[in-house]
Amino acid sequence: MADDLSSQFPGLRLDDDDDDDNADQVADAFWSGAYAHEVSSSEGSAASNHENGFGDYDAFVDDEDLSFSGSSAESASTQESNCEALYTSSQRCQKIPGKWIPTADDGKNKKLIEIIRDNALRHLPAYNLLRLLPVSSSWARLISSPFFRHCQAYTHRSVSGVFFRLKDKPAFAPFGSASVPDAALSFLPEIVVLSSSNGLFLCYAQSSSTFFVCNPITTAFTAIPKPHVNPGSFPAAVLIFHPGSFNFRGDFSIVVANPDFWFQTFSSASGEWCISDHQSPIDWVLPASGISVGGSAFWRSTTRTVVRYDPKSDRTSNLLPPMLSESDARWEIGEIGGQLHCAVVTQMEVLVYKLVGIPNEWALVANLDWITWPQAEGTEEQVPSRCMLDLEERPWPVKFQSGDEEILLWTPGLVIAVNVKSRDIRLAEVDFGQPPADEGSEYTAHISTFAVIASSPYKPRPKSSSSEPAPPS
Repeated sequence: MADDLSSQFPGLRLDDDDDDDNADQVADAFWSGAYAHEVSSSEGSAASNHENGFGDYDAFVDDEDLSFSGSSAESASTQESNCEALYTSSQRCQKIPGKWIPTADDGKNKKLIEIIRDNALRHLPAYNLLRLLPVSSSWARLISSPFFRHCQAYTHRSVSGVFFRLKDKPAFAPFGSASVPDAALSFLPEIVVLSSSNGLFLCYAQSSSTFFVCNPITTAFTAIPKPHVNPGSFPAAVLIFHPGSFNFRGDFSIVVANPDFWFQTFSSASGEWCISDHQSPIDWVLPASGISVGGSAFWRSTTRTVVRYDPKSDRTSNLLPPMLSESDARWEIGEIGGQLHCAVVTQMEVLVYKLVGIPNEWALVANLDWITWPQAEGTEEQVPSRCMLDLEERPWPVKFQSGDEEILLWTPGLVIAVNVKSRDIRLAEVDFGQPPADEGSEYTAHISTFAVIASSPYKPRPKSSSSEPAPPS
């Protein structure tokens, strides 16, 4: 690992001792651009997270007996008081372009390395943070602390790559230098990846009809009790996980849509499945299209609508997609910044819509007319050539999830992450991948975080079928 880090920062000397001079070299390289793009991409979220009390970790990284962990639950009052202390500390900082520095009344002058350690590291993806562990013992303590890892999962929202099927096992296509310890997810039995949510994956073992929730970065996973009704070989299942300020346990929900128009929902808080109270007049959904947004599950349907299910209210609704008149339009739903978006690829252009207002309506947020392909006639003169992205053929949209304003497009050999505002483009090579096609994208976006997973031990149900909840009639 030390050799890997030295290659990223030439001239860096890494010792086993806590040598802050080494860390100072990393600090200079950090702000010179080695990782600046990762932090700047999260600049919009930095202020909100800072205001939520994630401003100074000194009190936590110097304490070897950290009490925050995904497996131990503290009282709500203790968690609240700790976060209030962090919030008070954060008020002594002011923002300057790209980084945080202490103000004059802080009582001490922090080194740049300390500013990076305390305020910038949590904006980096987990795979980069693992490479920075050898910098110094103070950095290693911070990065390894459960509280920091919780904050990193809450803060970092950039997509690091996509998972897809390759010869009956998962494969990973990274953007840039992104990586995962085990791209085939071989720490699980033979599975298919169904859904992702803020760094966690929902997987399914078809041989045993068992769901698993895992983190590909930490390789942590938990097996889910079997649902009351067998969900079939490829369930229409969605994972709902939000690493909120106080979700230290890593609680999550799983929603499974059934062909008879009702839903099964699992909650890690209770460790049990429940069945919706009534049938809903919904269209049958495309299993691979499911995503979670704002606590609800969304799917595309076989009749070109968007199906929404809210497990808290046990209510469903149907939404018409944008550009419904374009019968040959390729479209996919996704989440950006906690809101439902829809990427539409017509014969001529790429359009991005956002669901807004009551009643729900689609608002056009971006016309990516600078992305062209041979069939998109008449678009090449609309923007300067230096801004153009010329593709060999019409792309397919891929379901997406990000805190940045990014959508994902598939074209032969590549998955392209496109920032609809800055026009930044990132590429992931998928020479062996298949097109998403109309039945729903099997490409699953991955956000590299240290998110913890609430344990959900098996709770055997009585063998008597009369004691099991029955589907609604």
